[in-house]
Amino acid sequence: MRKTLSRTALLLMLPIFLASCASYKARPLDTLSFNIEAPLENLYTSCKAFSAEDSQRYLGKNVLARGYQPVQISIRNSSKDTFYLPLDGISLPHTDPETVSEEMHFSTATRTVAMTGAGLVGANLVVIPSLILSPILGPLSLVVPLATLVTPPIMGGVKSSEANKAMDRDFDKKGARDAFIGPHATVNMLLFVPEELYRSDFTMTLKNSNTSEVFVIDMHCM
Repeated sequence: MRKTLSRTALLLMLPIFLASCASYKARPLDTLSFNIEAPLENLYTSCKAFSAEDSQRYLGKNVLARGYQPVQISIRNSSKDTFYLPLDGISLPHTDPETVSEEMHFSTATRTVAMTGAGLVGANLVVIPSLILSPILGPLSLVVPLATLVTPPIMGGVKSSEANKAMDRDFDKKGARDAFIGPHATVNMLLFVPEELYRSDFTMTLKNSNTSEVFVIDMHCM
């Protein structure tokens, strides 16, 4: 009897194993290395065009495959002043992070269909053992194939939705925006540049909030 119950418990766990659902995982941005000489006194800048591997590591998705070139910008302010970088002060054309993340979303509908198929396979795998157990468990034996059939598509849809929300938050957090760079602070941000508009050389216009001086910095991406 104990062996029978153990097998039943394993069968009840099968729907969970079948529901290999979507998940979003991405590393925080690392600060890029800086040249020894700063374009402005005590203000260091650097940029990098992401490879497909970089995109997968830091964005959880290969956005280059969708026609966007991610460009990371790192700025370190080692001065006592505060600098302001408006988003329109970056000469590279770029797309809103929200638009890009929506295009990279996991397809909830497609995954639900796939998980329904997995549920059907799983139900077929457990229906015979369930029939064998029916004299012992009675109506309870129907729970296993039904759970195997129903659970995967439900879990697939829920997990896909959760992964998409996590992606939206992460893209928004890492995406470039108007930024005040305080004394002895470092900022990292990502631009999503349409592939056909990308160029490795561009400019950034910053303003010293203390002196109102405006500086244009020539950037060259690695």
